[in-house]
Amino acid sequence: MKIKWGILGAGSISKDFCYAVKALPQDEHEVVAIASSSVDRALDFARKHGIQQSYSYDDMAKDNDIDVVYIGTWHTSHVSLSKQMLNAGKHVLCDKPMCFNVDQVKEVFQVAKENKKFFMEGIWSRTFPVYQKIKEEIKGGNIGDVQLLTATQCVPLGDHPVWRGYPGFGMLFMIGIYPIQLANWIYENKKPTSITAVGSIGKYGVDDDCCIILSYDNGAKASLSFSGKGHSLSPVAVFGTKGCITIPNYLWCPTEATLPSGNITYPLKPEDPSVYTYPNGMGMGYEANEVRRCILEDVVYIGTWHTNHVFLSKLMLNAGKHVLCEKPMCLNVDQVKEVFQVAKENKKLFMEAVWSRAFPIYQIIQDELKSGGVGNVQLVTATFCVPASDHPVWKEYPGFGMLLIIGIYPIQFANWIYGNMKPKSITAVGSLGKNGILHCIPDSFWCPTEVTMPSGKVKNPLEPKDSSVYKYPNSMGLRFEADEVRRCVVQG
Repeated sequence: MKIKWGILGAGSISKDFCYAVKALPQDEHEVVAIASSSVDRALDFARKHGIQQSYSYDDMAKDNDIDVVYIGTWHTSHVSLSKQMLNAGKHVLCDKPMCFNVDQVKEVFQVAKENKKFFMEGIWSRTFPVYQKIKEEIKGGNIGDVQLLTATQCVPLGDHPVWRGYPGFGMLFMIGIYPIQLANWIYENKKPTSITAVGSIGKYGVDDDCCIILSYDNGAKASLSFSGKGHSLSPVAVFGTKGCITIPNYLWCPTEATLPSGNITYPLKPEDPSVYTYPNGMGMGYEANEVRRCILEDVVYIGTWHTNHVFLSKLMLNAGKHVLCEKPMCLNVDQVKEVFQVAKENKKLFMEAVWSRAFPIYQIIQDELKSGGVGNVQLVTATFCVPASDHPVWKEYPGFGMLLIIGIYPIQFANWIYGNMKPKSITAVGSLGKNGILHCIPDSFWCPTEVTMPSGKVKNPLEPKDSSVYKYPNSMGLRFEADEVRRCVVQG
């Protein structure tokens, strides 16, 4: 499922994020809008990067086609923009630091909870594969119990002119956050028993550097340092009772490390590394992928026989999952009401998988009808015949039959064409087969890829990479259904 991104801020970090996201699979991520405090800067950014929309921040908030925003502005505006976008129904990835103090953190989290939206601070380091591998190594006991972490980050930033204009800036927020978060991550957010810190204030009234010692109740320690006046490779060493792990450089965006078992490397291969302002900027794609995973991981698809649908739907909804349930979702109206009530109580999306309606051809037909292209609809004919009535499952499950297996498609089609208008009368003639179920006689229409309109024939071909892997006709079209679920979930 594709996530649609908006970017706030038209500076260097936003440029790197945009390039990184555009390098990801197009069926998973798309940058659709850019916003800036200067509308002209937003327009210029959009032109340079091929983005459809350029906005002010207020207009970005109003665009309902945006699923998630990346906030890449100076951090003095992070709190206000995060709250604005969350209140506008958007998920938020906010560059670090998200706030200046704990009260602001709580405030933003509360707004995210109230709006039931995802919020993530952009500590992109933790999404790099090297970080994940180091965590696995530690949890696997390969270096024993961690006794000492050393981490240094020095980048010559101290004379940047922005320090003169913004209160609350300094090296702690700009780069010191990285070795500190690394200590929290290595020691799994354990609270230090003591903190010792020595630093200096520069000519612009903000901190230039600092050396920090964190001590923990088991005797373990972290020795952390950062500076905006010097330059270093920014190395890391994690010492355990059985061995050590080192990161040779770029502790905040590493692509290599040395483990007890040897060296590991996860190279980044940008098509054009010169377009990135910051080292390993393409790694922001890891961060974007993590956001997508977090937003979409709470959706389950139920593809069992429909005798289990009610039980499994309620089980998943009560577990806090969104649900896409294969048709028919239930066997009767009371069960439908029961499932819908559970979805409402848990504030979760429930969707019955009548995938036909997600196909572009269905949307084209609907547009044609609404525009008056065929006038007032007088008659719908729809026939769906598939030789399925001798399937052995019919002998084992009560409540099966062609009405629920395939008859649902022409019936839903009529409801859809007539806008769910209630029929004045219903006449039906059917027959029971040898297994005690209703059956009919063979053909197909539930997943169309072409239609003939008054204006001519319209085609929407599906082009699977390998059509032989699919069991049912046009099964690649199930992606239309998945995209509709994504749209519903991410847009609330």
